[in-house]
Amino acid sequence: MFVRDYETEGVDRPDISLPNFQDQLIGAVASANPRTVVVLQTGAPVAMPWASQVSGIVEAWYPGQTQGTAIADVLSGRTDPGGHLPETFPRSLSDVPASTPAQWPGANGTVQYSEGVDVGYRWYDAKGIKPLFPFGYGLSYTTFRFSKLHVSAPSSATDPVTVTATVTNTGKRTGSDVAQVYLGDPAAAGEPPRQLAGFQRVQLAPGKSAQLKFTIQPAQTWSWDTAAGGWSQQPGTYQVYAGDSAGLAGLPLRGSFRLPGAVGARQVTIQAPAQATAGKAFTATVTLTAGGTATLHGAKLSLQPPAGWGVRQTGPGVPAALGPGQSAHVTFQVTVPAGVPASGAVLHAVADLGACSGGPSSAACQGVAREAGTTVTVSG
Repeated sequence: MFVRDYETEGVDRPDISLPNFQDQLIGAVASANPRTVVVLQTGAPVAMPWASQVSGIVEAWYPGQTQGTAIADVLSGRTDPGGHLPETFPRSLSDVPASTPAQWPGANGTVQYSEGVDVGYRWYDAKGIKPLFPFGYGLSYTTFRFSKLHVSAPSSATDPVTVTATVTNTGKRTGSDVAQVYLGDPAAAGEPPRQLAGFQRVQLAPGKSAQLKFTIQPAQTWSWDTAAGGWSQQPGTYQVYAGDSAGLAGLPLRGSFRLPGAVGARQVTIQAPAQATAGKAFTATVTLTAGGTATLHGAKLSLQPPAGWGVRQTGPGVPAALGPGQSAHVTFQVTVPAGVPASGAVLHAVADLGACSGGPSSAACQGVAREAGTTVTVSG
């Protein structure tokens, strides 16, 4: 049975049920023949009151003009499906994080984001709600086993953590799975129970195994400190879960690592005159303040001016080691080119916190750099 929902860019769905009595139709057909496969052509999760009555469910999304060939290949077994859900499928609309009119579409022009940090699959974990299908869930025509989890022990709060796990195809045909690693912060961080830290797709022949490697970057252990206005860590034990879906039943491997210290809120500020004159120079100062209980090693401060402007560091840089609560100040001479028209220009201060070796623009260092900006008005 092929069923579908209706969506447009300009109208929200009134609920998550299939329209036009399709749920009743599926129930009637499944009563006559339990060996029924339902193919969903939907753009978002739908409720499935008939899920336990049918033999199979294929979420095809909106597959496009070659959908007939693609779905036939999956249903006939010519192609292993291997897809995993990019969102949670709830049992009912009342289970979702934003299920009230006050949360969506809002009342009197105000939307209440009352779920806080428990967005998406995090909500179900935090509230103990069992969804119909969890985030990351997916089946194959073969089966897989996870084993041999190993979690490295970081020596400092700015070290990455390496996670390895082995995936084995325990079935009789080639298939693919999506291995997933989740990270659980210490309770004091106030974060959701688990958050996705990495995933990899693997295709294996029958009986074959593969060892997969994941890297948890320091930035993935940070949480926002509202009082300090910056990102910070919590010292303590972090839990590591590995498997192939967000639900605990899909995460058979458990491990942990301990951060001996923690990096507190790191704040970057910039001081520069509000007014500047074309053809003249002025001084700007960039400040980095470290918090927490860990020492920052190899941090660097730089100043990025508008194109064509000159910038030169005039004072010492950040000390090789910046201890908790300490601040570093770096001064720069900024020269505004002659002939620049009167306008507002933005100076960007960048702090490379030294938590990885690739520099602030490196993909491996994503989230490690901190920035601040200020506007300087140029007069002729």
